[in-house]
Amino acid sequence: MGLFDFFKKPKQDMNSTYKGFIENESLAAMLLKFRDSIYDTAFVTTSRICPTCSIYNRRVYSLLGRDKRFPLLPKFLEQAICQTCQTHIGYAHYFPKINGNLKKDMRFSNRPFKDYRTSEEKEIWAKHIAEKEQTLKLRNDFHWIQDNLPDLAPKSLAGYSRMVNSNSVNYKKIISAAQEKGYTI
Repeated sequence: MGLFDFFKKPKQDMNSTYKGFIENESLAAMLLKFRDSIYDTAFVTTSRICPTCSIYNRRVYSLLGRDKRFPLLPKFLEQAICQTCQTHIGYAHYFPKINGNLKKDMRFSNRPFKDYRTSEEKEIWAKHIAEKEQTLKLRNDFHWIQDNLPDLAPKSLAGYSRMVNSNSVNYKKIISAAQEKGYTI
């Protein structure tokens, strides 16, 4: 213990203060800092292509409801990761008189919560979903082949993926063997 350590405020454990209430650690840390502050506004970033979290992207929120000019933080943003796109929800301090244009930020943050994505962003999302479904189908097919056709099964998922992409002779053998067993690849 140093000479002036008794003047320091005891550190409060962030996890014990908000444990069980808020999953997002960065949000819990901000709430702890804002506890005694007059500012409780935060700038939130999420995915701009996800249909679920893009609604909340790049807006300013009042975390504790002290600043009535901005909307109160929605319950959805208390989680650490969007369940739809698996993107981290990020927070940054927002000081109304320092950051950005206050009137513009108020107008943008208080607009209705609806899907403002462009057609290009919606197309990117559709491609993303199609790729995820294709990867899942590839993985499920690979596991079925390992379980039901162990003699023909490649050693790894990456090897199977290369077989599919090149439409190799061995891949054609696997397709015909799977069809004999009643499974469509």
